[in-house]
Amino acid sequence: MDKLISTGFYKLSEDDQAILSSTLDSISHIDNFCSAGLVNTLERHAGSEKTAISQILKSTEVSIPFAISFNAINNTDHYYFYQKEHEHVPGTMLIEIARQAMYYYTYASYCHQRGKVTISISTLDVVFDGYTESSYPLQVIATQANGNYESAPKHLDLIAEFFQRGKRVGQIRLKGGVMREAVFKKLRRFEPPAQCIFQPFPHLAHRVLLDSGSGQIVTGVLESISLSSLTIKAPGSTDAITRILILLPDEPCLVLPVTVQRIEEEMIVLETGEFSTEAEAALKSYIKRYCKYMHGPSH
Repeated sequence: MDKLISTGFYKLSEDDQAILSSTLDSISHIDNFCSAGLVNTLERHAGSEKTAISQILKSTEVSIPFAISFNAINNTDHYYFYQKEHEHVPGTMLIEIARQAMYYYTYASYCHQRGKVTISISTLDVVFDGYTESSYPLQVIATQANGNYESAPKHLDLIAEFFQRGKRVGQIRLKGGVMREAVFKKLRRFEPPAQCIFQPFPHLAHRVLLDSGSGQIVTGVLESISLSSLTIKAPGSTDAITRILILLPDEPCLVLPVTVQRIEEEMIVLETGEFSTEAEAALKSYIKRYCKYMHGPSH
């Protein structure tokens, strides 16, 4: 709290309540953006609501970090965070809110472009000053932990602080790094054993197309998958299948050749043939992103 007040974001009232500075509140309409150190710069750019924050931040006038203020939307219908009724906001939800706020801060305040770089978390330091109520508005302020602004830092040290009813209720500090997406993909190699069986996540529609090569196309549902075989639930009988097409969300379909086909407990079991390096990489990516471990060797 002392750090936040000393930077000018808040001021203390007579009853020890933290109140957002009126100077900041008057400019916060610009993309929900507020800063104690950029008031003069913002006033010169405030004539157009369409002025991008990044243009201001890349100005030579900027030499100190800024802060972004968010109003958190608490969705009590969210299954992951609210599998049971709570009389307060779960701490895991606050951690996720802070992560999203600090990731947004990174892409909004620095020259890093989303999609070209990725953020990896090294440590999270979490402090809860009190319980966060589900029934009151919650404000989140994200900023740097130190006072030296860099346009493209390789190492991140960020803070997200939570305020409710004029008091701070928590602070989360993130330390991590920024790396190019191409480097990240090389580091995140996924090499499961061929005999390891995975199950698609149940909340996604894992539709597949079974192609016999004779013009017959049958739609099925993927039940399990490995690097060497697939189990499909499909209606009725099918001709000899030569290839399978896995329909992916917002991506080109994954096409795999089939060499062996058999029926086991009303399921179609398919063994894949040899496929290209690109297809193998796409299959591993599919398993890593959309499936969970069932059984088989884990290492």
